[in-house]
Amino acid sequence: MAINNGTRIVFLGDSLVNGACDKAILGWPGRLCEEAMRNGRIITYYNLGIRGETSKEILLRWELEVKRRLPKNEDCRLVLSLGINDVLLVDGKQKLSTSESVANSASILKEAGKYYEVIMVGPPPVLEESTSLRVSNLSMKLSEACRNIGVRYLDIYTPLVERNIYLKDLEEGDGYHPSSSGYSEIFKVINATGLWWY
Repeated sequence: MAINNGTRIVFLGDSLVNGACDKAILGWPGRLCEEAMRNGRIITYYNLGIRGETSKEILLRWELEVKRRLPKNEDCRLVLSLGINDVLLVDGKQKLSTSESVANSASILKEAGKYYEVIMVGPPPVLEESTSLRVSNLSMKLSEACRNIGVRYLDIYTPLVERNIYLKDLEEGDGYHPSSSGYSEIFKVINATGLWWY
């Protein structure tokens, strides 16, 4: 009898992908895969989130890391999510310009899209207002880029910035990373978009 290998999914990005500060050690990717498996899906899930990385660093490593985990002739998918580290200020300037962040993301998505189904999940809000506004601007630009290259973009900034439970969770933490309840909110937003695979 043939083995059903189901779907392999790589989640590629930064600490918000990794699930930093989540005591359940699931983040939003783990919760999405847990829900899919509860509904009968067979999922092999790889979390390739690295804390502190910008889109420039993710661009440099993605291909080698992803191709080792997503073989040909399988149902393989890639979720890209990044951005907050790109807009942080160093000596008064963003680590990366918005145009560079968009170009890096588009490069990953276009190349990966040749081999896998791809989705991009936008960055969530942060507590500090000026940083959060830069995140919002980047999210809009990433959405435009994804539309232009035909990739589904899941905007989580817009709904989360209106959710007091999420903002309160950030306030009780470091202002950037939610706890388990905040990651649950991200999961709910993604799951409710109608754009998520499952």
